[in-house]
Amino acid sequence: TLGSDEEVQAAYDHLNEVLIEAAFGVPTNTYDVGLIVAAPDVSGFTPDIDNMLVARTITVAR
Repeated sequence: TLGSDEEVQAAYDHLNEVLIEAAFGVPTNTYDVGLIVAAPDVSGFTPDIDNMLVARTITVAR
């Protein structure tokens, strides 16, 4: 990521907010707070690069 320290931090903060709102990933690289996301369509969790926890979702045919 290119930019000043403040710009890089702001970019990561925005990315983290988007990931939480989209509910497919929980960033743990920026904050010391642990988050647990639960939803009916979450089938498991996968640790990913950059200390990110990715929730795998399932699609239910109706």
